[in-house]
Amino acid sequence: MNLTFGLEFSRSFRILFFSFFISAYALDGQINKFEFSSSVDSTFVNYFGNGKPQRIQLFEFGLLNGPSWEFHSSGQIMIHNQWSKGLRNGLELTFDQAGKKIKSTTWLDGRLNGEELVYYPTGVVQKRTIWSLNLKHGISIWYHDNSIEAAIYPYSRGKIDGDVIYFDSNGLEVSRKEYQNNELIKKMKR
Repeated sequence: MNLTFGLEFSRSFRILFFSFFISAYALDGQINKFEFSSSVDSTFVNYFGNGKPQRIQLFEFGLLNGPSWEFHSSGQIMIHNQWSKGLRNGLELTFDQAGKKIKSTTWLDGRLNGEELVYYPTGVVQKRTIWSLNLKHGISIWYHDNSIEAAIYPYSRGKIDGDVIYFDSNGLEVSRKEYQNNELIKKMKR
């Protein structure tokens, strides 16, 4: 007589029941791949209390490697990015709970490198910044919600260097400030 389940439960049911408990921890942790041809060592998945995934990440040799997803508790994707040998590498997209893109950033070996775009809730670009190895480098432009330039900031190796120009919502210049090596040199009103 089986004291655990009684006589009415079959052997296959008991195996299924215990295998569920043994493997349940993997639902909130690493799920190992046993295919030797796969380049992915494991996939990490954890869940919200409602059963929807919170994060899905791929690992190789213990480091994040490949695509990664983070989700809002509603199940809507929040962040999608790429990893290479434990460092962010490639395009990272951020979304709000409604699924609208609110930010896109480019990474190279764990550093901001390339174009970063931030969006208004309407989908119009709010800010465009160029990064070079974690430093703002080039022109950074802020926009009014009608897509007209609001301000232009020139950067050189992370410091404001040149004329910062401010515009009204019709695109007319309202003021200008001259910077050199991140220090204000002169204010000019128009």
